[in-house]
Amino acid sequence: MPSEPLVSIIIPAYFSSATIAACLRALLDQTFTDFEIIVVNSSPETATRAVVKGGFPVVNFIQSPTRLLPHAARNLGAEHAAGEYLVFTDPDCIANDDWLEILLAAARQGKPIVAGGMGLVHRTWRETAIHLQIFSCCLDTASPG
Repeated sequence: MPSEPLVSIIIPAYFSSATIAACLRALLDQTFTDFEIIVVNSSPETATRAVVKGGFPVVNFIQSPTRLLPHAARNLGAEHAAGEYLVFTDPDCIANDDWLEILLAAARQGKPIVAGGMGLVHRTWRETAIHLQIFSCCLDTASPG
């Protein structure tokens, strides 16, 4: 990946060792490749770091010494980002291989904020219900914009 990527993908992590590998694999399989990945971990454990550092050496890993809520972890990641575009996702989400390509195309059309749907690592009824409730405005049936 280039040293000054067009896109920075920022992932807040908290006790994410069970899901983050699948998330990172999907991101590294993107059709659009001019990006960096930044994981900001604020959990007081070493398992998440071991998964990221051991299996994904191209990922920038930031360990916070204190607990950060997702928005604060995203802000910390943004401070370290080199990309022109900032893209945010969570460690339990699985991107389609054209996810970044579609998001960037919408941004290049002049959309100031772009959102897209994702799959979940663990499709339990609880996770699905939470994501549907929070992101119902961004479902696949919504028009781009």
